[in-house]
Amino acid sequence: MPNTSSYSIWGDEGLIYQGTGPPKPPPASLAAGGPGTPVPGLSIDPNAPIQTGAVSGGGAGGAASGGVGYPGGGGGYTPPERPVFDPPEFEMPEAPGFEYEEYAGPERDVERVEELRTKAAGPGVRRAVQAMQRAMMQEYKNPNLARLAMRDILAGHGEALSSVYGGAGQTAERQYAGEFAGQQAGARMKFEAGYGKAAQEYQATWAGKREEAMANWQAQVEQQKRDYEMQLMEGGWM
Repeated sequence: MPNTSSYSIWGDEGLIYQGTGPPKPPPASLAAGGPGTPVPGLSIDPNAPIQTGAVSGGGAGGAASGGVGYPGGGGGYTPPERPVFDPPEFEMPEAPGFEYEEYAGPERDVERVEELRTKAAGPGVRRAVQAMQRAMMQEYKNPNLARLAMRDILAGHGEALSSVYGGAGQTAERQYAGEFAGQQAGARMKFEAGYGKAAQEYQATWAGKREEAMANWQAQVEQQKRDYEMQLMEGGWM
């Protein structure tokens, strides 16, 4: 069955001749000494028998894969290997820094607690003072009895004030607890709003850096692809 495969002849400047069927000598115009312009690097005897395989040595013409050898030719040629497309790998850019304002909760305001305590104790203090004044307005004919009565009045006034301020302290703590809870909620809302804004800005910045890196990488791949296709065309692979 006849050989219908194709074959190629290479010179120093690349592919110089292609044919189909059983390998045969190139046209006389391509052989050294024949009519036409000789091809640099090609010295072939048109009448010599043909051997398949690339010429790998001197005049004897070696046989190797990938071309046609002509015994008796001067200087063999090994065709170049087909280039391989090797695009660059995509490199993920460095992530931006994530900055946000840390949570700052409210601090206990001792002065505010004392203010609420004084305010709550006001009515009780006024009643205690009024009671003491009424007691002190009593007249005693016996000075000793007057001194004893005054001592009892002052002691009772002290106990009354202590009771008033004790209850006022509890009232102030309850009132301040409500105020403090509202301050905490406000601080938490402020923190969450700032954190959410910072997160959105971070995501936008990070997405922009990734998109820019991807666009640059795709441009590099396209340029290398064009260069690769040019190599294939110049080498006769396209």
